[in-house]
Amino acid sequence: MLFNSYEFIAAFLPLVFIGYFWLGKKSWQWGMYWIVTSSLFFYGYWDVRYVPLLMLSICFNYGMGQCITRGKHKKQWLVAGLLGDFFLLGYFKYTGFFLTTVNDILGTGVFDIPVIVLPLGISFFTFTQAAYLVDMYRGDVERTDFASYCEFVTIFPHLIAGPIIHHRSMLPQFQSSETYRLNYNNVASGMAIFLLGLFKKVAIADSLAPWVNEYFSRPDSLMPIEAWFAAFGYSFQLYFDFSAYSEMAIGLGLMFNLRLPRNFDSPYQATNIIDFWRRWHMTLGVWVKNYLYIPLGGNRHGLPKKLRNLMVSMLLIGLWHGAGWTYVLWGGLHGLYLVINHWWRSFNLSLPKIIAWPLTFLAVMLAWVFFRADTVGQAVTILSHMFDISQLATGVSFHGPTGVRIRMLLAFALVLMFCPSAQRLVDRHFCPNLKWTVICIVAGVVSLFYFSHISDFLYFQF
Repeated sequence: MLFNSYEFIAAFLPLVFIGYFWLGKKSWQWGMYWIVTSSLFFYGYWDVRYVPLLMLSICFNYGMGQCITRGKHKKQWLVAGLLGDFFLLGYFKYTGFFLTTVNDILGTGVFDIPVIVLPLGISFFTFTQAAYLVDMYRGDVERTDFASYCEFVTIFPHLIAGPIIHHRSMLPQFQSSETYRLNYNNVASGMAIFLLGLFKKVAIADSLAPWVNEYFSRPDSLMPIEAWFAAFGYSFQLYFDFSAYSEMAIGLGLMFNLRLPRNFDSPYQATNIIDFWRRWHMTLGVWVKNYLYIPLGGNRHGLPKKLRNLMVSMLLIGLWHGAGWTYVLWGGLHGLYLVINHWWRSFNLSLPKIIAWPLTFLAVMLAWVFFRADTVGQAVTILSHMFDISQLATGVSFHGPTGVRIRMLLAFALVLMFCPSAQRLVDRHFCPNLKWTVICIVAGVVSLFYFSHISDFLYFQF
């Protein structure tokens, strides 16, 4: 069930919302049971076969957490829990990639490649629960009841594509009776964030998708201007799509009195790669920092080891996104960018903002070509067309479809350069008055016109 669908907006959301506060008024535990049941229905709507898998993962991790807190053999229980989590993730996400790579190395088809359907959200709920186990081992979290833990993992706004939530900030919210009492200010603010995110998804991201898909489907025949369109277009499409999902999830959470973590903070306004990763997919960056980069040593053992830890962390982020060499190269490129950025800073050097901003965006955009491409060869072909000096002006026109796309990309670039995110806009300026009512109605009505062309969110595949 998509957030940008009639069945979600007209049926699922109103029913869950009414039931949540009606039952929560009688007993906050009833409200909790209702939202957990509703979230499992939401997940099962995609493919009911994977609901037992999700529940198995929840029961396994909750059980491991209880064993860890008993104080005996804590490390062994932690290792067992993490092995179970990452075996499950590895089987569903990386089996095909591993066997294909082995076949390629051996030059034979010795292994048949099984067709394994990736359960939605498995990367997100695996990382969420792995962090819980590690913090149980560290003593950073106390035991919780099973219902609260189920709500923590399954709460439907974040379940499919994040943000990655953390038990330290979420479990106290689930266990507060005030969470299950209707708060009109939260409902109004959450609805505003949701509707602005919905508009970004259906009116902007989805309008870019057709010609981005077209260009990436025929890399060999692209003119340089089309190759640049592909790179710019996908950079904008991915941001508007994924940030829209995150904002819709945050808005939905706020409607239910739940404060989910911010996931984007105008990343294309960054003036260096370090700054970019403080603004892009922030919850994933925090997870990798706390549970990989710092345990590896972080920046505690000199610059060379710090740079090594950064590269390892970025390669993991690449693999987390997908099982393919394109994702590995994308992660490796960002690792290289960060290494260069930190090395540059070690000399106390800096660039003027007017140079640093476009240079940062260009580096990010070039890496996105690998992220989007089906193969490494396809990415290299597109990049080679982008920098084919001999034909750089071929096809450039400010008239017809090309002119429309140039103006569209320029408009989006200006928005991304100077405008705050929808969530920050609401946080700073929202109040339930006539102006905001009109903005929300317009965003909602315009979005409904695009519902005839419903499309998945890009991050669902991860």
